[in-house]
Amino acid sequence: MRRKLWPVSSSGILRLMPRGKSPHRGSPALHPRPIAHRPLQWIMAALLLLLPIVFLRTLPDAFEFPKMELLATGAVLILAIGAIRESARIGASSETAWLTALPHRLIAWVRSDLLGAGVVAYLGSALVSTVFSIRPALSLFGAPESLAGLKTAMATASIFFASRSLSSNQRWFHVMTSVASVAAAIAAGYALLQLYKLDPYTWAGYSTFGGENRIFGTLAHPNMLGAYLVMSLPLTVRVATRATSRLVKVAWVVVGAATLLVLITTLSRGAWIGLGVAGAAYVLLVSRGARATSSSSERRARAPAAGLVWPAVLAVLTIVLLLISAPQLRSALVERIGQIGNMSAPTTQSRIQLWNAGLRMGADHPILGAGLDCYGDAFPAYRSAEYVRIEWGGNPTKAHNEMINILATQGSLGVVAALAVVLLVARAVWRSTASGNPEIRGDAVASGAALAGFAGQALTGFTVVAIGALAAALAGWLGGAQDAKTSRPDPVRSAGAPSGRSWIAGPIVFAGAAALFVSSVVNPWRAARMEYEASRYPMGSPFRTEAYARAAALLPWYDRYEREAGRSLFIEAVQSRDPDEAWRALERARQAFENAVRMDRRSGVLRAYLALVLSSEVRLRPTREGPARVREVAIDAVARDPLNPYVIGLAEQSLMGAELDAEAESLALRCAKLYPGFAQPFADVGSMALRQGRSGDAIDTLAIAVRKDWHGDPQGKAKAWESLSTAYLRLEKYEEAQAAAESALRLNPALPTASENRLEAIRLRAGRD
Repeated sequence: MRRKLWPVSSSGILRLMPRGKSPHRGSPALHPRPIAHRPLQWIMAALLLLLPIVFLRTLPDAFEFPKMELLATGAVLILAIGAIRESARIGASSETAWLTALPHRLIAWVRSDLLGAGVVAYLGSALVSTVFSIRPALSLFGAPESLAGLKTAMATASIFFASRSLSSNQRWFHVMTSVASVAAAIAAGYALLQLYKLDPYTWAGYSTFGGENRIFGTLAHPNMLGAYLVMSLPLTVRVATRATSRLVKVAWVVVGAATLLVLITTLSRGAWIGLGVAGAAYVLLVSRGARATSSSSERRARAPAAGLVWPAVLAVLTIVLLLISAPQLRSALVERIGQIGNMSAPTTQSRIQLWNAGLRMGADHPILGAGLDCYGDAFPAYRSAEYVRIEWGGNPTKAHNEMINILATQGSLGVVAALAVVLLVARAVWRSTASGNPEIRGDAVASGAALAGFAGQALTGFTVVAIGALAAALAGWLGGAQDAKTSRPDPVRSAGAPSGRSWIAGPIVFAGAAALFVSSVVNPWRAARMEYEASRYPMGSPFRTEAYARAAALLPWYDRYEREAGRSLFIEAVQSRDPDEAWRALERARQAFENAVRMDRRSGVLRAYLALVLSSEVRLRPTREGPARVREVAIDAVARDPLNPYVIGLAEQSLMGAELDAEAESLALRCAKLYPGFAQPFADVGSMALRQGRSGDAIDTLAIAVRKDWHGDPQGKAKAWESLSTAYLRLEKYEEAQAAAESALRLNPALPTASENRLEAIRLRAGRD
């Protein structure tokens, strides 16, 4: 007798239960949990718990990258489960019957699940945008600093459809919200350690405000932590209200108060806006549920205020805790609140610049956008000098507004699809809050408030892995909540007993999932580990170079590995005392930068580095055509990123190295005019004057340069002091020469010319005396 792989029907499960007992406490026994759904529920619960809290310090990106790889792993498992179920359907009939029925099934699915169809339409837009992207490989896998490519979109969509599938089990919402609330509590708890200076780890790159480090918990940045906590708060409130034990209820209230406390102390204005939107949505939906159900007398007995008791308790408790525990943040909070409506605040101005760039990007690519997750790659062409002055040296990867970012990267097609999803989610919320089932109604209120908070913070922020996964899970549940009264048969169970062909499909599905796992998870993970190992060696180390080269071989579409290998090889060449070894390192560096340029043909930065290497080759082994090649690449680099001060600076130094002083001086004067507070162009003009024998002019310009802003480049400043000491020596100003040389050595004790100048100045001063 053939053993069946799946339960025959949901009624079969019901018959196995004791009489009179519902499969879900407090709800009708309409939707038992199918055994086949258990692995899917475990995967989803694990993802929603771990995505907000996982981080790994032994990776270059300790936070977002491991979350992304965890999401991709979960998505592969979800897709494999779906493929196995569909293969069982094929095995139960035949390939021909399955293909014949497929169009009818798709039409019926679209009619019954408009929200799911909207999500698929959005994925279709992302796919088309990827195919016609300015960098298709980047759009497919996601920009390294953004991780929002087609891979991420599909993984997040798998969360939506998995949650949609699980919504037939009325306990799924309780499981989902409980694990999300626990994850939020852990993230907030770690943030509290940071708030009270108890973090066991030391982190670089803190975001600061008012002299205080802003807390970020386990989500890499305060804005992301705040955005996640905004979404989790309505869910925590819902978990608290559903708790039957007073002790458990009080515990969840304390967790909610601590979460709200942390949300406030992130100093994230976007999160605060999201909190306001979520609060307004919560009140509206509670009132909607009270009006839409029962008689007028029942409405009065079940007043909207009853659903607001626990949020009010949370708010009061949080304010008390905040005033007691974080007095150092009071002034920062007041100042930050004042900036919410202040259009002249630097961060507000920065966002306005990003929005303007995104709108112009969308206007230039109106239908499909520049390419999924290609905002940062296209941004240099839309960079303004004002943005550089505000966010010095930064190259953003997001527009900091979801709709503008979609317009820029996916065009009007993506905007229409995204708006359709938003409207369909809002429709699902609105309908579910009028459900006759009080459990579904309360759950829908929490989901709607959470998603409203998500939308509110997205006005000034962007979506990361943990936030997107939770939003997708909530939207998926809402998509199925409307069908809670009607039992939907499982397609696998309703297909009949599978034939022997379904056993063949198992190995095929496994092989496909394994291949997808290796390409989307294993290889990126191995490359990231190699990058981390490389970063532990100093620039110019052969070990660093080789580690980056191995990483580049694993991900041949990722230009950063080739760029970093090229930079390390360039420093290796500069430090080498053997001309032949230096030449070999320069050749390899040139090859690495040429490879990087082939991957990203729009980049001015990569071309500027390439020009620097070519210039060094000209100095080491001069050729007739060498300077012309340097000029061509350097000018092309500036043309592609005309307002980037670092690109201009690298181009200046390349031209100087090839003794093209007229072109170099023209670029330096242009940079000094754009950014008069920036030291580097003044130092370059002074160095050229010194090389031309104009020591007085060199002193005047270099003395200005050492007083200006070097923007975190102490080595550049040290070289300027060194050049200044040389100029003073030439004019026999020995005391000034000694002081300048000593200033250079304080910044970099290894400068040989500065050491020689200091000793020479001391000797000549002594001889004069």
